[in-house]
Amino acid sequence: MYTILAALSGALLAICVTDAKDDYTYFWPIGLLFVSIYSFIKGAEKFTDALDEDDVDKYLSWLLVYNLGTICLFFGVATFLIMHFKPDPKIEFLGSLPFLYIHDFAYYIFLLLASCASFKWVKDSCFLLFQSEEEYEQYRRELLGEVNIEPDHDRFMKLHKWIRKILKNSTIGMTLKFRDILIELKPSSIDGVGVFAARNLNQGDFVAEGLHEEDYRTLVPWSAYLQLDDSTKKKIDGFCVGTPEGFIPPGNNDFNRLSVDWYFNHSCKGNLGFNDEGDFIATKNVKLGEELTYDYGLVESNPNFRMECKCRVVNCRKMITGNDWKNPEFRERHLKYMLPKLRREQI
Repeated sequence: MYTILAALSGALLAICVTDAKDDYTYFWPIGLLFVSIYSFIKGAEKFTDALDEDDVDKYLSWLLVYNLGTICLFFGVATFLIMHFKPDPKIEFLGSLPFLYIHDFAYYIFLLLASCASFKWVKDSCFLLFQSEEEYEQYRRELLGEVNIEPDHDRFMKLHKWIRKILKNSTIGMTLKFRDILIELKPSSIDGVGVFAARNLNQGDFVAEGLHEEDYRTLVPWSAYLQLDDSTKKKIDGFCVGTPEGFIPPGNNDFNRLSVDWYFNHSCKGNLGFNDEGDFIATKNVKLGEELTYDYGLVESNPNFRMECKCRVVNCRKMITGNDWKNPEFRERHLKYMLPKLRREQI
């Protein structure tokens, strides 16, 4: 966006300089467009630094510069149009009315349009400069993710939602289509509830979303785990993937809204593993109605993790731990389907 705006400002500045020639009245549009292009070029650099450094204060400071550049762009265009389309000082209007100063009239019209177009950025600038310390700090904390952001739906968003609702209830030009059903929940002979194949699956087929790199950003430290109630701890022990530093919680920390893939049971001879993106795939051909399982050693790395195995397959390990992934024999046999993060870890 910065690049596009800077290029636009630069192109308009070049046109303005070419059009100006020796007319010094072009001082205003040239000056405004110069400030605009400088703001966008410098702002792109500083915004990138702010994101790299995770510095909210730098971001807010240079957001003000961005607003200034946008305002100058609108008013630069307006003043350029005033200069470029300057007509003769007077023309007779309808032969019977007084002479109108068309240039003066256009001057106010263009400035009014520029003011309307740049209103949002002027409003944002006033907020950054003049808002009370409490409200400014609230906005800063929202950017830091320390407080929840209240949804702010403008009129266009409400209109969009209303139109979608109408179209959804209409059959005109609509085609009803569902994604292929791959998995379903049923009682499991291994442990309570399990996940079963709702169709035949071939080796390598995608089955469900797994763990991605961004999921590790939500990691909850074990120190926070110690402060939770027993029922929540039980859910974490039974469902969440652990690491030496902490565990990965469900979305919004809500165990009431777990997706089906959270119910995969463990088996020492599972038929699921992970692809290079961290999603669940079939490691062998799976028949319709067969329970889908995976070896928890492919993903669990919490050194304190212990679970008595109930899979009852031949050569069952009996006890599953958070250190199984480090076992050389286990790694050699399962490395291809281990979670990508553990594949890269040094033992």
